[in-house]
Amino acid sequence: MQASNVFLVLVLCVNFVSYFTFRVEADEPKSPAPKFEDHHNLEVYSIPMRDGVKLNTLVFRPKNQKKALPIIFLRTPYDISRYRKEGPYEAFQGLAQEGYIFVFQDMRGTFASEGVFRLFVPDVSAKSQTSETSDAYDSIEWLTKNIPHNNGRVGMMGVSYGGWATIMALLDPHPALRAASPQAAPSNVILHDDFGHNGALRLSSLFGFSYGVESTSGLNFFEYDQDDLYTWFLQLGPLKNVNEKYFHNKIPTWNFAMEHPDYDQAWKSLEVTQLIKRRTSKRQVPILHVAGWWDAEDFTGALENYRAFEENDSLNNNHLVVGPWWHGAWSHLQQKKFGPMDFGDDTSQYFQIHMLGKFFAHHLKDRPMAYTADVLVYKSSANKWHELGHWPPKQNVIFQKFYMSQERGLSTSPPQDQGIRSFYSDPENPVPYSKRPISSFWTNFEDGKAWKVEDQRFLAGRPDVLSWQTEALDTPQTVAGAVKIDLYASTSGTDADWVVKIIDVYPDDDSVSQDLKGYQMLLSHDIIRAKYRLSVEQPSPLKPGEVYHYEIKLPERFHVFGKGHKIMIQIQSSLFPLFDRNIQHFISAPTAEAEDYKKALHSIYLSPTYPTSVSLPLLNPKVD
Repeated sequence: MQASNVFLVLVLCVNFVSYFTFRVEADEPKSPAPKFEDHHNLEVYSIPMRDGVKLNTLVFRPKNQKKALPIIFLRTPYDISRYRKEGPYEAFQGLAQEGYIFVFQDMRGTFASEGVFRLFVPDVSAKSQTSETSDAYDSIEWLTKNIPHNNGRVGMMGVSYGGWATIMALLDPHPALRAASPQAAPSNVILHDDFGHNGALRLSSLFGFSYGVESTSGLNFFEYDQDDLYTWFLQLGPLKNVNEKYFHNKIPTWNFAMEHPDYDQAWKSLEVTQLIKRRTSKRQVPILHVAGWWDAEDFTGALENYRAFEENDSLNNNHLVVGPWWHGAWSHLQQKKFGPMDFGDDTSQYFQIHMLGKFFAHHLKDRPMAYTADVLVYKSSANKWHELGHWPPKQNVIFQKFYMSQERGLSTSPPQDQGIRSFYSDPENPVPYSKRPISSFWTNFEDGKAWKVEDQRFLAGRPDVLSWQTEALDTPQTVAGAVKIDLYASTSGTDADWVVKIIDVYPDDDSVSQDLKGYQMLLSHDIIRAKYRLSVEQPSPLKPGEVYHYEIKLPERFHVFGKGHKIMIQIQSSLFPLFDRNIQHFISAPTAEAEDYKKALHSIYLSPTYPTSVSLPLLNPKVD
């Protein structure tokens, strides 16, 4: 990658994973992008915490400020000096026009701030009784008392890790914290967010993230010596080689994951939803949670955080927005297209002005609220925002079951005959999660984001990817919620991974543009590790050849399968190197040797006794 044709930008308090690469063409205009300091005066402070540690903080006050204004406050471990450069201001232009004092802070132990940083750990120091919650509280206390011409009201926001930091502030909110918007905030990093899903380790994510954050005092990309990360991670071999060859036990988060392969108390102590439910403060700060349907990192976390706060939301102050975005895309302008979808309008600009902007203006400036619904969700393919009282909808949704047949069809009629489809799962030839070559997840926009809606025809011909599909739909069908799969399967090994995908198959005719003919758009997917089928805390081996029933729930969607489209289900046993390879024998992955990885025969059962099926939450077309 040449420095002359890319530049990296961080947005908001976005996670390390949200570094985005943009190509700069030679014929593009050279006019500089606006910066905060074009419109704001900069003040730099070292704010003292209750234990004496000082946190580096930038304050931008409007140059034309004539009255007291609220504060918009962001905390991040990813270097606030970037807010003095071109680029990040883009995400705040709508708020800047309304008029706010913007404050950015390096979190404890990062960049110019003092102290020790502990990744995703709420309690910074038990000895001094400090935490990310108390740091946020102390900072707001200092800001409201010391920043000139503020009106005593503070709003917090941030994407990914910044969203997590915002939620930490909400556990014991300062009285001046009057509104908050945690965006793409993880809730459980090992069960469904950045580091793992249902017992399977997100290999390339955990590897790149932990190295980037913890290998130096700043952010540092790992330098791969291969253009294709599929090849690099395959040649790496078993997980133990990471420390033996590269990390040398110096990356704490990687070590933590290797020392705790099961969901034990160490992981449970980091679970955000439990922290929310156990919080002692009863104050209900208005919250606007934000998620993107195709967020590759923290989609489920954002929804789970919303639901945790919803349990005690007696004032109806807890709101959720879900749009047609990848991780943090709503903080950029010009989000009109994604994959095969053309939204027509700029969905991120609409969000920034009409949702986020109105939310903060109402709670920090007493302006009228633009919407009253608890939930605003974007229906993909229909290109329409919907205001709902709940997500997923509690009314007008019917679960339609489709059975998978030996003939590779999906039918509403249960199977009448004995059927079985089998394939060999080979750890030496795992199924790639994206079209190869696979570039770094963090530094390449297309590979890092667009694979969530990628055309799955790149897997055509692989015998270890099984497909079923409906006939062409006579009428549009809207999925509203989580697709559920009842899978009956066996293996010749003692462990297995099961990957299930739902795909929107476009017509292969002139009803769509030439580039979309036959497009197989990945809509939603997930993975489960079979040894955790009974408990994520206590793994148990499979009996070779025995049929097991798995209930798999895919991440939720609000999507229209158009007339003439087909609904496809795919089942496979790997998504590499996004997820680590299953050893296919009951062995702990962190201690496995190369020779422990075994080829296995997987079988899917399609019979009256074992009716593998998928249940779609379909919205009643009369109210759609």
